[in-house]
Amino acid sequence: HVITTALETREGELDFQQVVSRLMAYDSAEREASRKETTAFSARRGGGNAGSSGRGQGARTGGRPNVTCHYCGTPGHFMRDCRKRLADQGSKGRGGDGKQRGGSASAMPSKLAFALGGESRLKDWHIDSGSEWHITYDASELKNVRAVKAEELFNVIGYDGSRHQPTHVGSCTLKSNVIEGLEIDLLNVYVVPKATVKLISAGILDDRGAKVVLGDGKALVQHQGRTILQGE
Repeated sequence: HVITTALETREGELDFQQVVSRLMAYDSAEREASRKETTAFSARRGGGNAGSSGRGQGARTGGRPNVTCHYCGTPGHFMRDCRKRLADQGSKGRGGDGKQRGGSASAMPSKLAFALGGESRLKDWHIDSGSEWHITYDASELKNVRAVKAEELFNVIGYDGSRHQPTHVGSCTLKSNVIEGLEIDLLNVYVVPKATVKLISAGILDDRGAKVVLGDGKALVQHQGRTILQGE
């Protein structure tokens, strides 16, 4: 099952609370179309300029001992990097009617965001190791909001296999509950109006140099060797 951690905002302060995962892994996504990832995470002091931080977009080295793939069940990597999943998707792509995705301007990749469900909306933010993008249903929490361009569209897959697309994208600022005055900017947060949960992609945090550590009843987000968010 997917482990999630709630980020609850109360009076401007950010608190972690462990929650039982209600996000069921939907593992029949189509092969992903390659695209460049823009900076998706930055940390800054309050009042300062938000710049990019973390390591570059090069290939990852070494395993991730604090994460478990929810596709093959093997610890040490995220589902988005799972070799078995990529191989399975490659096999599916070579079968069937043989249609190629690359030549179609209307073809859109399926993204694993698991943000749709039939229950009432959850107001808290959740860190999700299965989501490939930051997702929210509430555009009012974002700044610098703009409409999603046609070339940026992707499908968000629901529990029932239904697919929905984001309408807008912006950034969200969270306040650290560990370091006074530190603000964490989440860039490229996509608005999916029919979503029922707000997701922070652990994979994107990892790509940008932040490490999510879950275990022993605690949750930590670390960046450049220091803990910037903490909860129990």
